[in-house]
Amino acid sequence: MSTNTLYSSIDYTATLRKTRTFLADYHMWHIEAAHFNSWIKSPSNFQIPSQHSTENTVENRVINQANAQFECDLRTKTLAQIATIDDESAFLSDLLYFRWINNWTVRKTCTELAEKHHRDFISERTYANYLKKALWEFAVVCPQNLLVSK
Repeated sequence: MSTNTLYSSIDYTATLRKTRTFLADYHMWHIEAAHFNSWIKSPSNFQIPSQHSTENTVENRVINQANAQFECDLRTKTLAQIATIDDESAFLSDLLYFRWINNWTVRKTCTELAEKHHRDFISERTYANYLKKALWEFAVVCPQNLLVSK
């Protein structure tokens, strides 16, 4: 964790946990965005709702899809921004991207990271250490407030 006094009031462990959950939610948002895309292609889904129904209107579906796409983009664009900082940040960005955006296992993530970044074998313990750094960097860079106060 940074020794910067700006972050001295931040709960490091809770921030990492919140960031992990935030990234893990990508899969759910991605499914929601994909669901809308399949829905929009089927004309049978454009039924006129009853006057009392507000849950499944075209407008609400469009808003929900836009929100789901925004949530996906927030995660992927934050990772892309992190990757531009320096080589180490690019490595950390790839770690998070492989693990949560690609939804790969830890083992596959370690293998692909080592190959892409020309590193020796990355053990799961080493991965865990990098993961903490990566989650922290994501929490700091992300426009969504992921920092948890003490």
